[in-house]
Amino acid sequence: MKKFIVMSVLLSAHVSAEEVFTNSFETLVATRVSTLELKDPHMYVNFGGCQDFTYTIFGQPGFNPQVQDSIENDDDGDGFLDLNWVTQYTTDQAHHLVTHSVDAAQWEANCTEPMSTTTCHSISTSPIWQSVTQEDLLSTCLTPRAGTTSGYSPSIVSTDAPCHTTQTVDVVLNLSGTLIPLRDYQQALSYNGGDVTSMGLHMGFISEAEADQVILPDDIPLVGGQPLSSVLPGGTGSCAVHDDRDLDVTGTVMGWWFYFNSTSTLVPLD
Repeated sequence: MKKFIVMSVLLSAHVSAEEVFTNSFETLVATRVSTLELKDPHMYVNFGGCQDFTYTIFGQPGFNPQVQDSIENDDDGDGFLDLNWVTQYTTDQAHHLVTHSVDAAQWEANCTEPMSTTTCHSISTSPIWQSVTQEDLLSTCLTPRAGTTSGYSPSIVSTDAPCHTTQTVDVVLNLSGTLIPLRDYQQALSYNGGDVTSMGLHMGFISEAEADQVILPDDIPLVGGQPLSSVLPGGTGSCAVHDDRDLDVTGTVMGWWFYFNSTSTLVPLD
């Protein structure tokens, strides 16, 4: 699908200059996640005892630093950043992200390196997911579900106004080669102008049965080849002594609510 568009605009006394392509790319607004942290649940591995490797393990990068490296770098040398979560909105006005309800879609994309000047190109004919945003200029857009967090530090940051959140959808997200199915997925961001969004929150539910079937890539140190459930507290084979499992929105299915905080940057997407 062609994302760069040419628009014919009939100008009148009722149309201000700022209402015609106010973003610097003169395209539909798109954002690329530039920082991403799994806040809950944490991940554990049995290595010299049961270790939390969400951030570090024995002074070496854990899960979150490895994900961040994939966002920032081109480690495989193909000319593209290794991990790209790119969402496009049906507006060319960046401020509409928090003042209007718009359609949103995440696209599989290649984004050039370096990250500071990246441009993105869609490599799929249909989006990973589609939803509709709900804007809010006064209050919190998205916050964790009650009773589904475990008190880890640093804690989950809710998304406050001015902000938007997407309606719930079922998705499969690519996280550094691990395909994670999440039910009732939502994402939110706060925007105050410029090229960077803040206080992003991504949340969704994976059932225990689904987590048993997700196999971590072989190239992940210490846990490669193991089921995702084995590194989550309460999961089959987990070394953790505590249990982070939750119930889904129906209150009948056991699994885990995943919470990620993020920031994003406005990027050109074609």
